[in-house]
Amino acid sequence: MSDATLTAESSATPTSTALAGPALAEGMVGVFHYTVSDAGGALLDSSLGREPMVYLHGHQNIVPGLEDELAGKHGGETIVATVPAARAYGERSDAPPQRIRRRELPRGFDPVVGAPLRVRGEAGQPAALWVVKAEGAWVWLDGNHPLAGKDLTFVVQLIRVREPRAEELAHGHPHGEDGLRHHH
Repeated sequence: MSDATLTAESSATPTSTALAGPALAEGMVGVFHYTVSDAGGALLDSSLGREPMVYLHGHQNIVPGLEDELAGKHGGETIVATVPAARAYGERSDAPPQRIRRRELPRGFDPVVGAPLRVRGEAGQPAALWVVKAEGAWVWLDGNHPLAGKDLTFVVQLIRVREPRAEELAHGHPHGEDGLRHHH
């Protein structure tokens, strides 16, 4: 796939590839390539040159605003969607980062800036904190996703939509592009 396939100038209408298969709806699996840029047009991330993104529609596997934009789309479509911060990674909280001792981190966790740390909230719900600074015996963790507070523009080439396997529905996430690889 060339870089020209996913550019901000792409049309929000179907590409020349014939639309095939079912539409993305609750419980369907979507397979797509993407680029994401900030409001200034700076490229933040892309799946080009890597495996495509695979998600289970309606199960909070991707940001809500992008999921809304993909609803009803078919394999072969390319869309450009600007998602406001509140429907992407949320608005930025002004809470200061937490400082903790490096030795309190889980064994094997490398506290490099930007690394997510999976934790459990007060009610036991899963959450993530991000490393914003690591210095000597201390590490600073922030509850804001690095892209919080940013409006994002996604260019998405939906490769295909498929039916989920029963196990994927039960787990709430897809098991790879073919549904056969389980990720923990």
